[in-house]
Amino acid sequence: MSLVGWFALGVVYTHVFEYAYHRWLMHGGLRFLSFIKKNHLAHHRTFHGDQLDTRDPRALEHVTEQWFLFPIAFLAHFLVLHPLLGAAELSSFLGGVVLHYLVFEVTHWFAHVADNDFDRLVRRVPLLGWMRETQLRHHRLHHETPEMDFNFVPPFAMDFLGATLLVPGDCTEASKGPCFLPGTMRLRTPFDRGADRPQDERDVVIPALTDRKLGSHDRPDSAEERNSP
Repeated sequence: MSLVGWFALGVVYTHVFEYAYHRWLMHGGLRFLSFIKKNHLAHHRTFHGDQLDTRDPRALEHVTEQWFLFPIAFLAHFLVLHPLLGAAELSSFLGGVVLHYLVFEVTHWFAHVADNDFDRLVRRVPLLGWMRETQLRHHRLHHETPEMDFNFVPPFAMDFLGATLLVPGDCTEASKGPCFLPGTMRLRTPFDRGADRPQDERDVVIPALTDRKLGSHDRPDSAEERNSP
């Protein structure tokens, strides 16, 4: 395989790794790596509902992971692959890995930074602007429904293959699955029972990361219950 092929393989591999890491480590969690899930839980608690971007430095601390995780993962891959690949092939493969990682880190960071110059610049480039809007919409859906849309970098191939790609339409009376409330980019939740409900009462925060899912017994059934403190 050519060096370009090894580079492309590194990009594809990291796309798969991004999905698996996000879905099964950040959301599922392993007992001896519980700090990864805990850190990601703080990310979802910080950025939820309409609060997906900010200029608050304290909130932005929850955008990135611990600095040492990527160097450790990179070194582990190097040690495993070094005896198997030549220097040129290994360098090309790891170059693809680093490129995908940098694209992820930069675009994810600015996805949560309000009113930033990066997005203003990217949106001026026709194809890149469309890809960026698609990426932000995909990630917004993940924060609305954390058990779906685990890929961040397009083309979201693993979400498609893993049956976690959320493509909702507008809500209708017949809608049973995830759907957008009419005229909004917000997914319907179990609390939505009418357009007259206040926004803050309709938001459900990180249902997939809490210890239990929202059940019917958790839903307010009457106006008195909804308005009670």
